[in-house]
Amino acid sequence: LLTLLLIINRTRKKLWLPFHAPLLGFLFFMALAMLAFVVGYLLYGTAGFKTFAVAMMGEINVIWLVALLALILLQLDRSTVKRTLATAFAVFMLITSALVLYQKINFVSAYRFMDVFYVSNYRFKPLFMMWKADGFDRVMGPFFTPILLGTTLLLVVAVLLAYLLSEARSWLSYFATGIILLATAIGILSFSKTYMLGVPLLFLVTLVLIFLIKEKRRERLTRLLGLFLLVVAVYALVYVSLPEHMDNIKHYYYDFLLKPFGALSSRYEGIAEPMVNQIAEDAPKAVNGIAKNAFAIFKEHPLFGVGPVPIRGEFLGDSQIIVTLHNGGIVASLAYLIFYIGNFVRSFINKDLTRMLIIIALGMGCVASMMLTLPSTLPFIALLIYLGESDCPIRNLANRRGSKNTERKSDEIQLTPGV
Repeated sequence: LLTLLLIINRTRKKLWLPFHAPLLGFLFFMALAMLAFVVGYLLYGTAGFKTFAVAMMGEINVIWLVALLALILLQLDRSTVKRTLATAFAVFMLITSALVLYQKINFVSAYRFMDVFYVSNYRFKPLFMMWKADGFDRVMGPFFTPILLGTTLLLVVAVLLAYLLSEARSWLSYFATGIILLATAIGILSFSKTYMLGVPLLFLVTLVLIFLIKEKRRERLTRLLGLFLLVVAVYALVYVSLPEHMDNIKHYYYDFLLKPFGALSSRYEGIAEPMVNQIAEDAPKAVNGIAKNAFAIFKEHPLFGVGPVPIRGEFLGDSQIIVTLHNGGIVASLAYLIFYIGNFVRSFINKDLTRMLIIIALGMGCVASMMLTLPSTLPFIALLIYLGESDCPIRNLANRRGSKNTERKSDEIQLTPGV
């Protein structure tokens, strides 16, 4: 649908798509990663071609959606994009807040709502866990799992934090501050380790960047410190306000603030240990992380991986890093790294704090989720591409054509007798 709308829009305005280096770079490196997926499957894949084709269509769909969103943004000027993002964030937080309240106030009704609209045969586990807990101990908002809620909120905070540190004070500053504090409260209630650990780490990295960039250092440090104290207050307020029956869960997740590497054990425990060949036949040990088997497959086929389909029943998910290594090996991983690290270096040279914080937040999410393929995070990748050039080539081309038409009409008026 977006493709059709874009074609209609471009045709109606008689505009072709001009050269845009960040977008073309994204498409090139993602195509390289997809090629690695194909080679890995052809060399080592065991699934049927139909299964492989469906998986590849999903990957291509994600890439194409990012490209379409970037093309839509490229037709807008910066002020319009700011207003659009502010509206989108407001609507998203309004819907999320309403659903969080629904999940906390009326468990049975909210459970049935989620069961009807969100759960499929492979997405039942998070909701089933809430049923066993007899309540939404971990809120999900508009998502089918708290993990997606946490990763999306982290990106929202990254964009708004960059805005608060880069723009002059206005009513949008108070709006952005309020959204960050609300997102923090909801992120904690979701008990997403990505969010709970990601926000303090985001502030720490931002502090380092402020010292490295040097521009507006004192002003930015003052704003960062004030916002950090407000966020800490929200962490403390949520902690003391949680009911007694949630003591165990809140202690479990808050303890990771002091032991952050322990948060990775459920995914990466035992990943460096040698694996036997027949993974599917071995009973998984309690100490093993869910990414261990997929990483073992990568170690056997490091260059191109084995394609985007399991070959021995290994679990694929909850770690963009491991899944990319499994699917496309070193080649696909390098494609992702070159694109995102290259963008980070360029944004650092240009002192673009927004792009840097988006990339950092994406990197954090890649450790514990499929951050680069989630529908809710794709608009942020498109925003990263949009911000890759200071000027919008599509808009500039339209403006140039519009100015030429205006000049032509002006000349016609001057040549008309009696005028």
